Amino acid sequence: MPLSRRASGLLRQLLTFSEKQSRPLTSVDVNDCVRHAEPVLARLMGAGVDLKFQLCSSGVISAGGDDVEHLVTALVFSARDLLPVGGSLVIETRRVEPGDLDADKADPGAAGHLVLTVSAAGYGVRPGQASSALELAAQRCSGELYFDGTPDRAVLEVRFALARVDAVAASPDAGVTDRVEV
Repeated sequence: MPLSRRASGLLRQLLTFSEKQSRPLTSVDVNDCVRHAEPVLARLMGAGVDLKFQLCSSGVISAGGDDVEHLVTALVFSARDLLPVGGSLVIETRRVEPGDLDADKADPGAAGHLVLTVSAAGYGVRPGQASSALELAAQRCSGELYFDGTPDRAVLEVRFALARVDAVAASPDAGVTDRVEV
């Protein structure tokens, strides 16, 4: 059984269990969650996958506990599964000002959005598709899950409303300031 399917099954079990637990929402920096998961993700990708990170300066959302880290891991393993012969995965975060997302895909009352994207590129890449584990993981983090792609690239994207404290503390047009290549 592919590693990503096992990880997806494990994530589904954890989310089902934790769904019954009442967890308070806290301010979580998505970039910190990505950085925390990075060593594990890099080891599990294998030699045939080039893993890269492009993170904006800050992205604080309201989420529960380590749900965001579970979501990042699930997205990366799902994207890895779309690469039959290897390729590259790029994990990216970017801030989006209110009104810059399509009207049907954004919360018009939000102070801005943070978009977490995992892109898989390579020969024979398969298109991304919804799984109940990914959708549940995104919902637990108050995010919306989207898929897109072309014949050589699949994109899994989660959009979060920024926490109000983050919208005031940092400028919404923060550019890419942290690039790490593994």
